[in-house]
Order: sequence, then C-alpha cells, then structure tokens
Amino acid sequence: MAIVTVTLQSQQIAIPVAIGIDLPLTPGAAIDPSDKNAADFYKEQNPSSPIEIYDSYNSPDPNQALNELEQAIEKGIQFFVNTQASSHAVQCLELFASDQALSINVSATSTRLSDRDDYFLRIVPDLEKEQSFIANEVARLKGKRLLVLQDTGNLAYSQPALEVFRQQLRNSSKWQLHVQRMLFTDYHPKQLLALMQQPWDGLYILGGAYQPSIGNMAQQFYQVNPKAPIVFTPWARSPAVLANAGEAANQVIQISPYLDASSDPALKRYLQSFKRRFGYEPHAMSIGTRQALELLDQAFAKGHRTPHAVKQYLLSKPVHSTSLGAIRFNRFGDNAGKYHSYGFTITPPNQSQGKP
Repeated sequence: MAIVTVTLQSQQIAIPVAIGIDLPLTPGAAIDPSDKNAADFYKEQNPSSPIEIYDSYNSPDPNQALNELEQAIEKGIQFFVNTQASSHAVQCLELFASDQALSINVSATSTRLSDRDDYFLRIVPDLEKEQSFIANEVARLKGKRLLVLQDTGNLAYSQPALEVFRQQLRNSSKWQLHVQRMLFTDYHPKQLLALMQQPWDGLYILGGAYQPSIGNMAQQFYQVNPKAPIVFTPWARSPAVLANAGEAANQVIQISPYLDASSDPALKRYLQSFKRRFGYEPHAMSIGTRQALELLDQAFAKGHRTPHAVKQYLLSKPVHSTSLGAIRFNRFGDNAGKYHSYGFTITPPNQSQGKP
C-alpha cells in the first residue's frame, strides 16, 4: 500500500492509497519487490509529491483476495493501485461497486471486469483484446502444429483467454492446436518430456504471473525444436523468465501493452535508472504501477480527493499523459490501448566479448 497525502494550503490531508505486493505463488519463494520499489522510486524522484509508501500484501490464494482490501477500506483507505490477477480481482468487485473506494488495476484482464460502470479502472486492456492480438500474431507464423501450455493456476484468466485465442486463430489460420493443461507452479521437466519430444512448429505458453518456470518450459521446448517460435503472454515479460529461457529467448515473441525498451527512450531511461537504484530490472507490471501513481497524483494535484471526483476526472479526458506513455480509458474505465510484439537476441556466453 501507499499513503498519499495532499497539501491544501499549509495543511496536509492524508489520502491513503493501497499498493499491493504479491506474495510468492510457491512456499519459500522470494517476494518480487518490483511494485513496492516502483512506488519507492516514484517518491524519491518526485519529492514534492504528497505520496508516502505503505505496504500491503496479496495472498496467492484467490479465496483470500478480499481480506486485505476489506481491512484497508475499514481503515478508511479509499484509493488502490491494485496488483491482483484476474482470479483475485473478480472476487473483489463488490468492494468497488460504489464510491466507497476506487481501484486502478495494473494486471487483471478478465472480461468479467469489462464494461462495468463501477470504481474499478484498469491500466491494461482486457483479455479479448490481448488474445485477439496474440492469435493474429500466431496466424502470421509458418507452421501447422502449435503446442499450447495452459496454466491451471489462474483459470479466471487462462480459460477465457484460451477460448478467445482458439476462436480467433480458427478464423484466421490453419494452425492445429494441442492444449496441455498444467499447474505452472508444479512444473517439472519430466511432466512434459514425452510431449516435448514431438515435432512442433510453435509453442504458446498461456500463463503468466512472471513465473520463472515459464523460461524453463521455453528452454525445454527449444532443445527439441530450436527453430520454432515461442510466444509469451504479457505476463511473462520479466528478466527472470528470460534468464531461465537461456538461448531459447532468441525464439521468443513477447506480447506486451508496453513497447520494447529499445524502441522507447523514456522507458529505457526509466528501467536503467531503476536498475541503478535497486540492482535489478523490474517486471513489466511495475510500469503500470508507476503510471497509476502518476494518474492519481495528477488527480490529487487538481484537488480531487474522493473516489467519485477522481473517477470523474480520469474518465473526463480521452488521453492521459504519463512519463511512461499515454493511458486511454473508455467510458467504463477500461484501457483502450493496444498491444505490441517483439523478439530478443541473446548471445551465448562463449560468443560474447570477442571470445573465440
């Protein structure tokens, strides 16, 4: 969470803003601090901003999704930069049905959240836009046999996403899909050994949560099919995933609502400065966290201090500018932006630095 205060003349009025930190999906795993550090960094770079940082945590169990948010609202917090995934966010819609609280979500794409006149706004487009874009990208690739690994750990996202992807691909190409359902947090190479040994023309890893194991799956596939493309959802755009992919990263097609840093100077500068400050490059979701903080700060600076007033302000303009790109809301507060695709070039260690 973050505590945001607004200066009104010489008096400071506290406006709490909750920023979620995701607890690890697997016991004993490290917490990814990207979103917390993004908030910390925003405060450091904007010392005159009224924002102060206060931490909250998202349980990995969707059934526990309400607890932290309900407690925060009971404490008087009315604004949230929400980092919940679809499986968690759909459980919490009732909390944002009225003007008791407003959320800007940076990660949930379920269409169950779309086209609702409520106080749940989103930085990213929904899964129908996302999966239609991905299907069109796959349709342009050459091949027939596509292996799809579907994560069962977030079916509120992956199942409707698969349905949209399958239908759109059926309409635009002759790809034959083989879907393997699995829990990504339980991944072990032996699970997929026989399946990966088959000749495939492409792999689509339909999952996310920035799980490093996605990179391992890509690498296992690459060992048998080194020339086949590997498609990642926006929720696998993470340095940790690429690191685990190894040379398989050369075959990755990354889908993202954010441009590749190499073609976006502002984003490149931000990521470089973030890495200098914290020693690592953050996952892509923290880009949205930064944008959400800027949007709230802009609204507060205009004197809007209630969920209703902030919502009216954010939906009254067709485009909002942030330091990391424009945000376009439709009349329901859903993001009306677009997606991008790009690849990577990973040089093997023995070929770098001029080594023979």
